[in-house]
Amino acid sequence: DCLFTFYGVKIFGIGIEGNPLVVVVILSLGVGVGLIVVKLTAFLMGTLLYKKGFCNMIFVITLLYLAVVILPWAYLFFIVFPTLPI
Repeated sequence: DCLFTFYGVKIFGIGIEGNPLVVVVILSLGVGVGLIVVKLTAFLMGTLLYKKGFCNMIFVITLLYLAVVILPWAYLFFIVFPTLPI
């Protein structure tokens, strides 16, 4: 997802990002550092959920993330614009 977002923002502009929190971080810190901060935060939150025993919640969040984040990026890059130089 980090690479999809990085290339999406670089190619299509910040408007392609659908999460307003991610947009604020990217605009504040830049694309590279901003995405590292966002993904590290997500990793730490997932680790906290795991340590607190919320494994079922992690499973649901993972499925939701796959459906609303990974699949749309993959569709955009591999189906809609398969010849983009990424």
